[in-house]
Amino acid sequence: MLNWGMDWGMGMKKLTARFVDNVKEPGKYYDANNLFLRVYKAGSKNWVQRVTINGKRKEIGLGNANLIPLSEAREVAFDNLRMVKKGIDPVAVSEKKKSIPTFEEAALKVHEINRPSWRNEKHAAQFISSLKTYAFPEIGKMKVNTIETCHILDILTPIWVAKAETASRVRQRLSTVLKYCKAQKWLSDDPANRDIIEALPKQGRSLII
Repeated sequence: MLNWGMDWGMGMKKLTARFVDNVKEPGKYYDANNLFLRVYKAGSKNWVQRVTINGKRKEIGLGNANLIPLSEAREVAFDNLRMVKKGIDPVAVSEKKKSIPTFEEAALKVHEINRPSWRNEKHAAQFISSLKTYAFPEIGKMKVNTIETCHILDILTPIWVAKAETASRVRQRLSTVLKYCKAQKWLSDDPANRDIIEALPKQGRSLII
């Protein structure tokens, strides 16, 4: 079994994409930044990184090597090591990212929380139905911390003049969801706040849909 160098700068051999694809011998095969390829007897291959956090050695699984290329594993390992040097636990960061909901999940949660306080069932139904119609196709599957002003503009621009009142209500509902997400510290700002109106054309009267 090969046991390759832990650091590119040490003059030892490093992994190659071809080697990763072809290796079958069970064992650990080291690369840079404490990254190594673990090959199991059954043939599966996983990326693992060994780091020391708060004086404790920890192994971080970086995923299946058949799905994650060597170049991507190296990037993640480098980023993890940089976080460790700053005193940040990359495992905790990863877990936090996993806990961040999609916009659709957050919207359904906001709808559930606020439903008892809305004046009637029709208003509650309109809140979620308008988001399902106009927002979910664009940002429903996006993690809320990745949503930017440009995504909100993509939702509102096609209807801002043609369906002015509907569009205004959609913006307000988007903002309600994103303010909730901001309060949960999943994102730093609400990209659907009233400031976005300045980037949209002037509205006239139009049909409510």
